[in-house]
Order: sequence, then C-alpha cells, then structure tokens
Amino acid sequence: MKKEGMLRNREDIGRCTDKCSKNKMQKERMIRNMEDAGCGEDLIQRFLHCYHTGDIKGGLRILSSHRQVLLDAIHKEEKEIDCLDYLVWQIEKEQKMAESI
Repeated sequence: MKKEGMLRNREDIGRCTDKCSKNKMQKERMIRNMEDAGCGEDLIQRFLHCYHTGDIKGGLRILSSHRQVLLDAIHKEEKEIDCLDYLVWQIEKEQKMAESI
C-alpha cells in the first residue's frame, strides 16, 4: 500500500512538473511575442499580472491599447510619406515646366 501511495505521489509530481514546465514555456512565448511586438517591460508585467490573476479582459485591453498605439504610429508615418511624395511630385512638375520653356 505504501508503494502505491509513493507511486501516486511521484506521478502527481511528474504531472505538476509537466504542467509547470508547460506554463513556464507558455509564459516565455507570451513574453517573447510581446517583446517582438514592441511592448516594454512595464506593459508586459501589467499584462502578465492580469493574465495570471484571471483578468483576461484586462489583459486584452492592454494588448488592444498597445495595438492602437502602433497603428497610430503607422498612420502618422504614412501621412509623412504622403507629404514627401507630394513634395517630390511638385518639384518634378516644376522642373518639367521649366524645361519645356
């Protein structure tokens, strides 16, 4: 009977170790993904706190907010590119007109 109990404990420890390893790997993947997405340490910590306390909606709000920041930056840069394109177009147009005179 003691052997059975000991085996059960070893199996439980093995399952806990597997689960803990999977959770650690999942956390590391989340962190790496967030770093790749440009998230800073503070944002990552706030997200992980929400995630680990079960506040999934709060975590998703954090990610959504960062996504919006990135999207706003893209739109700003697109506008800057459009301004440069317009300036180049104007200069080329003026040059063609000057050459035709």
